[in-house]
Amino acid sequence: MNETKNQPFTILASMLIINSNYVPGKLFIKNDGVYFKGNGQLENNEIRSQFLFDDIKHIKFGFSFKPYRIVIQTYSDSQYLFDFVPKQEGKVFVQTVKQNL
Repeated sequence: MNETKNQPFTILASMLIINSNYVPGKLFIKNDGVYFKGNGQLENNEIRSQFLFDDIKHIKFGFSFKPYRIVIQTYSDSQYLFDFVPKQEGKVFVQTVKQNL
């Protein structure tokens, strides 16, 4: 976790908001959780932008119809989908988050 204290681990991802509408942006890890920052025309229209480690029940990485996907499930059983994730970076990202849960 030392490398995330000085500089957050960041990957490109798109958050699914409604059916097939996505907010492009970046997922990044800070000391207390995972954050999503949208960019472009839909910036600041994220459904949720902060996922504290204490709120994350499960995180997984896998193949989907939109190359690769990260799914964050909270203790309230809400699921947040992030598609268009690069394969290698996505795997490392999820492993890093799991080490902090």
